[in-house]
Amino acid sequence: MNYTEAKTIIKNFTQIVVTGPQRSGTRIASKIIAHDFGLNYIDEKIIKCYSLNAAKSALDNSVVQAPGLSAKCHLFPENVLIVFMCRMLTEIQASERRIKWDPKFAENEFLLYEDVGFKRINAPISNYKYLVWSRNQRPLIKKSVELEYHSLNLHPLWIPKNLRTDFKYNQTKI
Repeated sequence: MNYTEAKTIIKNFTQIVVTGPQRSGTRIASKIIAHDFGLNYIDEKIIKCYSLNAAKSALDNSVVQAPGLSAKCHLFPENVLIVFMCRMLTEIQASERRIKWDPKFAENEFLLYEDVGFKRINAPISNYKYLVWSRNQRPLIKKSVELEYHSLNLHPLWIPKNLRTDFKYNQTKI
């Protein structure tokens, strides 16, 4: 779903979790949603990346950026909107290489999926996250939006790709 369409759903929520594979646009999407709807932006670092309890505690009138919690996104209460980011796998993997994303983070994520009962397969973590989302998690979540990364490109907070060449893992402004 593009962002324009998603806004008609998002406007009805004050507790939102933006998740999906790392490098899929969770940070910029979270900042855009928080900006547009007057909500607090909570970065994954504040919730210690993988803490479901910390994320739940931070949700009041907030958008929580939580790619590290995609394994547990189906465990949030029903009144929380889950926004799952969709970006081309080739772009995600190119971004991982560009920032020299440490493979140990992927291993941590696989373990989180195993902890909640999802069988591991031999695939990059981004592929695996999309597979588990579509097959297992999306049917369990009553309120969710699959948000297309590139549909954010008309927003004033968006930074064109040619200006992002020196971005680090957490940068969303020049």
